[in-house]
Amino acid sequence: MERLINWTSGVLDEIELVYEKAEQADETARDIVQRMEQAALAEARACCPLLRKGGVVLTPEQFDRMDESEREQVIAALGNLGLAGLNTDLKEKKIMVRLSPYIQELLACAMFNLFNRLEKLDGAINCICPEMILELQAPLGGRKGLMQYEMLIGMFYPWLKVHEVSSNELAAKLPLGGPAEQGEPKPEPKPVQEREKKPQEASGRKKGILERLFGKK
Repeated sequence: MERLINWTSGVLDEIELVYEKAEQADETARDIVQRMEQAALAEARACCPLLRKGGVVLTPEQFDRMDESEREQVIAALGNLGLAGLNTDLKEKKIMVRLSPYIQELLACAMFNLFNRLEKLDGAINCICPEMILELQAPLGGRKGLMQYEMLIGMFYPWLKVHEVSSNELAAKLPLGGPAEQGEPKPEPKPVQEREKKPQEASGRKKGILERLFGKK
């Protein structure tokens, strides 16, 4: 298949296995992966105002001039913002993935991140639990476009059965062109039903990733 992203940076260390699965699957799977590439690049370009490079807000034009490795790092960092948490419960035979309120603007980036994580589990956790549920917890108003990726997960990981549930949060827009340009992160909207976040789900972790990659302050 013709690729738009070669993932030469190694920032998603298992992603080549996803492409191998796509090559071995049917044309539908390859089309979904190619559309995911196109969408991820478009999302990254649109979300440039969230990022800083050398202390300066990144522009779409600068993104276009970046080398391939840097663009991949932007996609990976934004993918981390799209996933609010991933937890595995072997007793319940369930993998729970919570999508962030911003998922609609980061969906393809987040799916690359998710597929990379699933590859780390494939061939290992399914030896312990041959059948598991992948519970996608989506915010209210944030489910558009998920079905094609759920279908791809079913093709690539037949040991997973995808269930889509509500995370009891409201989908939200990213603060593009507002506080992010001034280096002031806008707090995430409060969930409809408040619940305590696990340490790995804390928003500070997401900001730290952007700081390390792009010097965002």
